[in-house]
Amino acid sequence: MNGKAIVLDANILIRAVMGKRVRELIFGSVTTVKFFAPDVAYADARKYLPALLIKRGIDSSEAMLVLDQRRLFSGACLRFLDSSYPKSPKVKKR
Repeated sequence: MNGKAIVLDANILIRAVMGKRVRELIFGSVTTVKFFAPDVAYADARKYLPALLIKRGIDSSEAMLVLDQRRLFSGACLRFLDSSYPKSPKVKKR
């Protein structure tokens, strides 16, 4: 692993639950990128996902179960951040 890291926000978590492309990108990159997701991102995704699913006529119970159990990323190198996690590393500017 070369030290690349990406912090996933609520929008990305929502897109990973609702769609296929983001999930494929994450799983396709697990060998070269470390993924992080702060607890606040999960809280926001949990807050907004049900309304988005209802709007699309999708039963939200299964999607929320996936998000709540974080099964979406089972097998992926996703690290969960919470308030006890040390400060994030400085991001290199390109």
